[in-house]
Amino acid sequence: MSRTEVAPIKAAFETHKLYGSSHVGAVRSENQDFIGFARQDERTLLIVVDGMGGHSGGYEASRIATKEMKIFFEESDLPPLELLQQSIAIAHQKILEFAANDPSFEGMGTTVVCALIESDRAWLAHVGDSRAHLLRDRVLYQLTIDHTCINNIALCGEIAYDQLENHKLGHILDRSLGSEDPPEIEIQVSPIHLTPGDRLILSTDGFWQYCSDQDIRELLQDDPLETAIQDGIAHALNKGGRDNITIAILECLHSNFDKEPILDARTEFKSRVSKAFSAKQIQVAAERKVTNSHGLREEYMEDASIPLPPPPEPAPIVPIVLGIVATFTIIVLVVVFAL
Repeated sequence: MSRTEVAPIKAAFETHKLYGSSHVGAVRSENQDFIGFARQDERTLLIVVDGMGGHSGGYEASRIATKEMKIFFEESDLPPLELLQQSIAIAHQKILEFAANDPSFEGMGTTVVCALIESDRAWLAHVGDSRAHLLRDRVLYQLTIDHTCINNIALCGEIAYDQLENHKLGHILDRSLGSEDPPEIEIQVSPIHLTPGDRLILSTDGFWQYCSDQDIRELLQDDPLETAIQDGIAHALNKGGRDNITIAILECLHSNFDKEPILDARTEFKSRVSKAFSAKQIQVAAERKVTNSHGLREEYMEDASIPLPPPPEPAPIVPIVLGIVATFTIIVLVVVFAL
């Protein structure tokens, strides 16, 4: 298979079915995205990765990560959280080992977003900016927050939440597999209880960057999975297709759970950013606030390049006393002549 093509994935089981497809896009010369799934006993692992464009070896990194995660999953009987943590950590280590053997691959890396489904429960893990969404009853929930530098800056209170959308630094990753430091793997501790009709969507930024929530709902809600995904890819291509485009959907067919509320990850993230930004503004205001002349002189003294003005001279006492005496004398004379 050429370096532009990725084989689609398709499977059906008692409680769920899945389909995934990838497209090189309208601009790129190779497809650094990749998709994969593995099945072991009653568990399914669904993986979407995005090799880091602009880095040599992004193509290889995404394939290594998917392969190593599938192997570990198929050979492991660990609980879901440990399995996700260790499989991603091993994928990271294998990418480092591959790069160490060939200097031309220095800096190779990839994002990952994955879901481990056991019966009708789904555990999520991710590193980077490939996302997970859930479609339920025509409502879209974003389940992950991108690991980007600009999001970290926002969490430090440096910019407001409404400044994040389409920010020029939004594409710079804060973490990835293959980085020098071990990546912080974000794993959702509590599983999502899937119910019939739920669609769990994993995608790379080559898809979601061109979509509003409404776009994703309209594209991926109703049609058969294969048709919905092809519509999603066509949408991204029509919008420019400047990156590789990958979408995988797992649809729940059967469940023992009643529907429970789903928390959109953006709700908590927005709250954290807003609190951080407010606290930062208060801090800045407090640092700049000068309440009296003494404080002003202290500010001047902190910077030797600014000449310190001399303190004001005290008012002379004698002229003040003479002024008071003269005023009193005039008042007395006025009263005497009036009598």
